[in-house]
Amino acid sequence: KGTENRPSGFGGTWAPLGGTVPPGHTDYSWYNAQSGTKEGFSTIWAAKDLQCPPGHTPYSWQKAMGGASAPSAPAPNKVKANQTEKVETAAKAKPAKAPAAPAAPSAPADGKEAALAKIDLRCGRILECSKVPDADSLYLLKINIGEDQPRQVVSSLVGHYTADELQNRQVVVYCNIKPGKMRGLESQAMVLAATKNKGEKDEICELLDPPAGCAEGTRPLVGELEVGSASDGVSVKYISKVWGQVQPSLNMNEKGEASFDGTPLMMKEGPVRAKSLTKVGIY
Repeated sequence: KGTENRPSGFGGTWAPLGGTVPPGHTDYSWYNAQSGTKEGFSTIWAAKDLQCPPGHTPYSWQKAMGGASAPSAPAPNKVKANQTEKVETAAKAKPAKAPAAPAAPSAPADGKEAALAKIDLRCGRILECSKVPDADSLYLLKINIGEDQPRQVVSSLVGHYTADELQNRQVVVYCNIKPGKMRGLESQAMVLAATKNKGEKDEICELLDPPAGCAEGTRPLVGELEVGSASDGVSVKYISKVWGQVQPSLNMNEKGEASFDGTPLMMKEGPVRAKSLTKVGIY
């Protein structure tokens, strides 16, 4: 090619006269330098059919060509700001964890307290009361203890209470006693009472009274221990042995409150009491 075919700019300055390819060119790049490509150093190497010449990225090549379609470089600060905003928004949207509820006290593994946890004592209400035929000292009671059906109880309270005094009265019931029969009638539970001179002619018996407002089926607490909390699944076949461990520690304290080893039996409404007896056993 002659001088009229030299490219303008840096490449044309170095182009020799005649057909010699100048240093830094290939035959292709030199002879196609003016075939539709932009003049200047960056375009000398460009083949017009190539999207991106060797040594360039699409971005750098488009910038060198001055094309309007060159992709813009990302704005790092803006991206970072957007990412930070998303993280902060997610952090605000994430609900805070609720504080863990305190664990309920577990029943003791052994000892008298463990035995007490196996004895199912509940507040009950006497729904029906009638005398057992041909039995001078026995009442047949139907007692609501918070179950679907009332429990049938045969109790020797005739010498201590009239039927009217027992009707609709709240009592404390030993619920998982082994069922037994008295005068052919099954007794499915036992009502508890403070008793003085038990078994003697001058025996005095006062039923335990739950505090006013106590719901049927409620179990008392001794300290933090719920009486009967470990009673589920306990076989009634040997429950009398468990009762034998518990009963000697059930007494009325000097305030007339039912207690276990000196600790009152409490419902949330207050202590379990008897009418007047103190410092006697509970049976």
